[in-house]
Amino acid sequence: MTKHNLDKLVKVKVNDFYRSVWYTYESKPKKYFWQREQGFYRDCFGINYVGKETPKNHTLKNGVVYENPEVFMNFEGGVEKVKYFLTFKEAIEFAEKITQGKNWLLN
Repeated sequence: MTKHNLDKLVKVKVNDFYRSVWYTYESKPKKYFWQREQGFYRDCFGINYVGKETPKNHTLKNGVVYENPEVFMNFEGGVEKVKYFLTFKEAIEFAEKITQGKNWLLN
């Protein structure tokens, strides 16, 4: 387990679900120059087959792979951490909890 001093927290950013830039899902096998299997691929060309299980911190909905809601935390010294959640509400609640009682400028 790694702990970080929240007093050194400089920036917090919360993102809702968004289309994955890393993964795609192929619902039906297709034949091009090579055989493509049903499942998840990691890259924009759909070449690197990952498997049939949804990748960690991702959600498959209507054939589209989405990144789960996340909280990006930037600390003094350039340290960056990210925490993933199953819902946007959980991400917002976590961000509110770790920034409570401090002066923050909303952007």
